[in-house]
Amino acid sequence: MFTAYYALSFNPFTNEIDTKYSFQSKDFIQASARLELLRQHKGIGLINGEPGCGKSFVLRCFVSSLSKSLYKTVYIPITTLTVREFYRALCDGLGVIPAYKKVDMFKQI
Repeated sequence: MFTAYYALSFNPFTNEIDTKYSFQSKDFIQASARLELLRQHKGIGLINGEPGCGKSFVLRCFVSSLSKSLYKTVYIPITTLTVREFYRALCDGLGVIPAYKKVDMFKQI
């Protein structure tokens, strides 16, 4: 296995890698700065990119830096949702019983 060949103590390419082992690349620093700006302005954001470029990892690092008592994070991994399904998933993640109508769900959120 490559871990033995390169004398690695762990596999750095798993999804469960600890955020303390993050490589501070230029792209990682840029994404982290944008997420921090988003946090300061209390907004909603979207991160997109090629598979394997580190989107999930930079988000995990960002979420781990947030205070659990001040922020509620909701992870919705499905990309093919309709607007109504997205609102429903967001309501569920926030612990809100979703209304029937899309407009009402939007107001609840």
